[in-house]
Amino acid sequence: TPPEIRAHRERLGLTQQELADLLRLGGNSLSRWESGAVYQSRSLDTLLRIVFNLPESIKFLQGARAVETHGEHRMARSS
Repeated sequence: TPPEIRAHRERLGLTQQELADLLRLGGNSLSRWESGAVYQSRSLDTLLRIVFNLPESIKFLQGARAVETHGEHRMARSS
């Protein structure tokens, strides 16, 4: 639910922009999810649940994002 998304995001200490960047969301998607104006797709709902229930996945996603930032489009391997 929208309040759960916000509560989990805040519990993890992430801003809307930080979580949106981590999930590679565009525009105001996360803001609309948290307000209930729009509901996320099933696949993004699953990804949200993974991030919220397995906080260690954040580091994995950040690593994958760092690899993309450097111009490489492959998944980073976790150590």
